[in-house]
Amino acid sequence: MNVSYYVAASLDGYIATADGGVDWLTAVDSEGEDYGYHAFFDSVDALLMGRGTFDQIKTFDVWYYGDKRCWVWTNRPLDPAPAPAAAITPTTAAPQTIIAEAAEAGFEHLWLVGGGKLAAVFAAEKLITTYIVSVVPIILGDGIALVDQLPTAVPLTHTATQTYPTGLVQLTYQPKQ
Repeated sequence: MNVSYYVAASLDGYIATADGGVDWLTAVDSEGEDYGYHAFFDSVDALLMGRGTFDQIKTFDVWYYGDKRCWVWTNRPLDPAPAPAAAITPTTAAPQTIIAEAAEAGFEHLWLVGGGKLAAVFAAEKLITTYIVSVVPIILGDGIALVDQLPTAVPLTHTATQTYPTGLVQLTYQPKQ
């Protein structure tokens, strides 16, 4: 199973403001430029997001993930989502169990959508196979960390860098073997 953490972060390592806001991402809006998002999204079979990310995404006018299967890691009931109901599955399962369930359902590429806490759990268990971090040229000073507290370091190998005229730099890493 390929598990990708594809995320945008500020230069100082935050993926959202302290209240979950992502309006700062508009700093790199550029007509006709998607920073490889559509190609990445087309490669993804299913999604996994934490409860905080899910709640934030629900505030948007549209569900951007179509009918792709989405597990939401939470221990609380979900309010109705702006997505096809069949696509959303709440879970409290362990990361290995979620991956096994996704594989059993025939999925090959899972996207961890935002969520520094969720990323930390998967990173600590060495379950993320690819990290794609789009560094936005902004310093937020505070917010939700790219990866929440880890019990131990996760060594990575740099595999690619893509720079864009807007100042965004996209970095790709894989865990060291």
